Amino acid sequence: EYMQSLKKSGVSKRYSDMQNMASNTLISISAVNLGSLRVSIYNDYGSYTSIGIPDKQSVINERTKSENYGVWYKSILPERNSSIKMLPHDDFWGSNEKMISVVREIVDINSYTSYGLVEVQYPVEKLEELFNEIPEQKQFIISKEGENIYAAEDIEKEILQNVIECQMKDEQTRLELRVKGKKNYICVEKSQVTDWYIVTVRDDGVLNKSIFPVVGMALL
Repeated sequence: EYMQSLKKSGVSKRYSDMQNMASNTLISISAVNLGSLRVSIYNDYGSYTSIGIPDKQSVINERTKSENYGVWYKSILPERNSSIKMLPHDDFWGSNEKMISVVREIVDINSYTSYGLVEVQYPVEKLEELFNEIPEQKQFIISKEGENIYAAEDIEKEILQNVIECQMKDEQTRLELRVKGKKNYICVEKSQVTDWYIVTVRDDGVLNKSIFPVVGMALL
């Protein structure tokens, strides 16, 4: 209803009232921690509102009022009834940090008219919080094209090559690999949501440290 009410110019006399209505609606249906992500809705005329991580009006204006805004808008427009998952990119609407985005089209279910896009953005640095519980192992997220989405550190070529081979064989693989003379155990698992691969690498020595006390107790 919010997007339908906007005039083609992108601004109406009741724009601020509708913007508040849209924000309140988004807040009421979002069962998530809005301090850790941002939800933005906007159309091809440059109307924009959001909740969550603060944005910057100057950055919003710079994008929506630029000559190539329409071209950019079409470049991220997903196929009908689907979504796109965007690799780490500069924040479109505010901060200087990298974001991962999921974008869906806002469509009238009766007329199939497109009214805009909804974009959920999540900071890349927040991924580190998911992987800090076990510091002895390395984690990577890699796209099916082999692009590095998240890396605790630079990924060795041997590991990357084996991960790509795993992608072609199976959705989930565990293997043993020597990297720079050290034995490593690698687990590769495909996300059913994004088609990205989560890679966990653990040094053989680290595993032995945790295993030896257990073996000792068992023998005793």
